[in-house]
Amino acid sequence: MIARFTTYPATCHPDDVLQMILDDQYSNWFYLDVLARGAYPAYMRRYFEKENIHIKMEAVDDEILNNNTIDFTAFSYYFSQVSTVNQGWEKTSGNLIMANKNPHLESSEWGW
Repeated sequence: MIARFTTYPATCHPDDVLQMILDDQYSNWFYLDVLARGAYPAYMRRYFEKENIHIKMEAVDDEILNNNTIDFTAFSYYFSQVSTVNQGWEKTSGNLIMANKNPHLESSEWGW
């Protein structure tokens, strides 16, 4: 099971749309891609390289991932988030992550 966060671009500006795609990949698809496809996706390998992140893998790890993919996916949905390159965007409160607040939606008592 993953915590799934629906992601919308803050504006139709291409930078915000691209940021939405990246945020969706990093926050949602990465986990499902590894679990369902049995391998680290290319976009995360590029991200790890860019951020100088080194994943220590044993010789059999790729085979273990590839041979043990999931049969079922479940997810929890808490709130949507807005993606933008604007660093001053208002944030939501939450217990899992803080995200950019969607100004078009009402918030729950938890700030979601």
